[in-house]
Amino acid sequence: MDDEKKFIYTTSFNSIMKKLIKFSCSKSFALKTNRIKERVSLLIDNAPLTVLEQAGPYILKYAKNIKNRDGEFFMNADFSENYSNDENKKDIVTVINRIRKIYKKCSTKEKEYICDLCDDLLITYCKYLSHQRGIAKK
Repeated sequence: MDDEKKFIYTTSFNSIMKKLIKFSCSKSFALKTNRIKERVSLLIDNAPLTVLEQAGPYILKYAKNIKNRDGEFFMNADFSENYSNDENKKDIVTVINRIRKIYKKCSTKEKEYICDLCDDLLITYCKYLSHQRGIAKK
């Protein structure tokens, strides 16, 4: 049962992540040509739990901003502080800056869709953590 729940949370989280990336790529030629969607899908297909465990803590770190739908925070925050490897930092900052350009051009409805997906990522990750804590207490 525990592995089944972990699978459900992991699958849900990664499905939401794919929707977010697919939407972003549909709005950006630069993201599409860098094959971001394919690279993320490949990572999710080959290491689904790793994606959840690596991305989840960052989503949790910014939970307050996600819940408040704080677009200004997203547009101005320095997320590079989360990466020690200079090559990873450069890649992540490039992707974030491209997504910021997309977000700026989005309609209100599209911004709400992005916020909904981020909310869903946060909720799913919190459920996963709750499940993991429940296992640890046993």
